[in-house]
Amino acid sequence: MLRRADVIAATSDLEAGEAIHLVRGLPRVEVVPNGVDLPDLASEPAPSPAVAAALARQPFLLHLGRVSWKKGLDRLLPALARLDGVTLAVAGPDEGGESARLALLARAAGVADRVLFLGPVAGDDKEALLRGATLFVLPSHSENFGNAALEALARGVPAAVTPEVGLAGAIVEADCGVLVPADPELWERTLVRVLADGERRREMGEAGIRMAREVFSWPAVAARMEEVYETILARRKRMRPR
Repeated sequence: MLRRADVIAATSDLEAGEAIHLVRGLPRVEVVPNGVDLPDLASEPAPSPAVAAALARQPFLLHLGRVSWKKGLDRLLPALARLDGVTLAVAGPDEGGESARLALLARAAGVADRVLFLGPVAGDDKEALLRGATLFVLPSHSENFGNAALEALARGVPAAVTPEVGLAGAIVEADCGVLVPADPELWERTLVRVLADGERRREMGEAGIRMAREVFSWPAVAARMEEVYETILARRKRMRPR
């Protein structure tokens, strides 16, 4: 099926490169990113008491998404142990008992009181977390795109991600976050620097909003997909017997 397709659509350059590397003889690979619903930043979400309590613990790092080994959250705990007063909020459904494993690691690192497991969130709770975070963190081992990071960027919250996140290249290009290799010491140094510089975070936040609107809005993504279809149709027209 892959080899007979006219085009393989990948969501990021990283995913495109992996596809080409893993499967020989692929047809043309085009990058069409995922889009993001642009929020109404003038509205005021009304979070639940549990989320409101998390938001009151500033500064706080937010991870939103599946709680899975793949997300690399254990990489953050040694760094968190050396960041006084910083809270990590983990929001999302548990996968395979990962929350319990992370809770044990947090206790061993002496940061159990600063790691909050909020479970799945939606509606105003999700919106309030995405807007109220100091920094969005995604230290994944592998991530073809990074939808939740894009949602945070669209709300003016900068993101810290590993190079294995598909959105990393766009984040670097737009200067709306930081790229951190998978090393707890590097995460510690980066977080110390970013958390100490409110003006820099504000600049990155504004750049994230611009990037979301200009590159990842649904009209922009739809236009990119139309280009891919037009390329396919033009190629088929050229190949049609005369």
